[in-house]
Amino acid sequence: MKLSLAIPVLSLFIGFSLWGEDFYVARTDHYLVRSALSPENAAETARTMEYLYKAFTELTGPPENPVVSLPVREFTSREELYAYLGDLKGEREGSFFLIGQSAYGEIAFFREPGRDSERALIELAFFQFADACNHNTPFWLKAGIARYFETLAGRTEGAAPPFNWDALGEWKTYGNRDDVSYGDLLALDGGNPGIGGREHSLSWALVTYLMNAQGRESRIFWESLTLLRRGDPTGWPLTLSGTE
Repeated sequence: MKLSLAIPVLSLFIGFSLWGEDFYVARTDHYLVRSALSPENAAETARTMEYLYKAFTELTGPPENPVVSLPVREFTSREELYAYLGDLKGEREGSFFLIGQSAYGEIAFFREPGRDSERALIELAFFQFADACNHNTPFWLKAGIARYFETLAGRTEGAAPPFNWDALGEWKTYGNRDDVSYGDLLALDGGNPGIGGREHSLSWALVTYLMNAQGRESRIFWESLTLLRRGDPTGWPLTLSGTE
C-alpha cells in the first residue's frame, strides 16, 4: 500500500479567488495546501507534503515545538505564479519559490513535468520544515539534507534514502582544496562567492561525510539535528576545532 494513501487529508474545500483563480484547499496535520488545479490535486499535494514530513522527521526526530499549517500554494502557470510573487520574485527565474525567511515561509510553485519539479519541491519542503523548527538552521545543514532527500522524488512509499556515498567523491574533490575548508563549508549562507556556485552540492557532500564520519566529525551532524529539533537558535555555529 502506498504510504500516501494512509495519510488522511483532514479537510478539503474550495478557497478564495486570487487573480481569477479559485484555490482548492486541503489541510493535513502539518500542512495547508492551496491548489489552483483541482480538489484532487490539492489532496494529492497535501499527501505528498505529509509523506515528506514523515521522512524528514525519521532523520531529525519530531520537533519539540509543534509545526502546523505550513503553507503551500500551487499555480496553473508561471505567469500566475509570477503575478502572485510580484516584487518578491526579483530577478530569479524558475517555477519554485520559498517566500519569506520567517518560521512559516510559503512554498509557491508551478509544477512542470519531470523529476526536476519533484526534486525542487522536496528541496524547498525541507528548507521550509527546517526553518519552521529552528529559524537559525545553517544553510549547509538545510541544503545538504535537502539534496540527500531528493532521492525521494516521485516516491510515495518506503523508508528514507540510503547514504549518498557518491557525494563523498565530491567532498574529496572540493573539500580538500585550498579555497574550500571545513570552516568555509560550515559558514555557507547560500551566497558565498568563494564557493563558486557549488553551495548545494558541497553541502550535500559535507552532510554525507559527517553522517558517516567518526568522533567529533560525526557528533557535529547529530548535535546539529538536536538543535534543529529543539528549536534552539543559540547553539550555532558549531565548529570543528583544529580542522578549519
